[in-house]
Amino acid sequence: MTIKELTAEVLHGRILFAGEYRGSMAEICGYVDHKSGQKIQYVRATHLILPACGGNADRAIIYQRLPEIIETPEEAVFPYLRGHLYAFFLEKYEWKRGQMSGYMGNRPPELIDDAPGMESGGPVDAPSGAAIGAALP
Repeated sequence: MTIKELTAEVLHGRILFAGEYRGSMAEICGYVDHKSGQKIQYVRATHLILPACGGNADRAIIYQRLPEIIETPEEAVFPYLRGHLYAFFLEKYEWKRGQMSGYMGNRPPELIDDAPGMESGGPVDAPSGAAIGAALP
């Protein structure tokens, strides 16, 4: 995904979070369906993302319900590259104490190809969490 395509998504009203991918984990989650009384279980991925821009957020925790084909956390595979910028398309989000929590739908995160400073495979002269392309001292 290019910056131009990313901008088009925002202008179409899509909620997204762009940031540096730091890692993921999978876990079993569940709830009780109050209508049927049945216990529902599923595998949920938790992604840790550092914001691509400055601001009040220290980090973002993004949750994703994995497809039903994945029955255990050990089956989950995350093909994302640590330290690269990705766009996460969100269904909803909330903000608490400097941390953003978001919930993804079925659309997977997309690598931002032409982000400034990513030509060599990682941020250039930017500390982790710093705004990519920002002026450094």
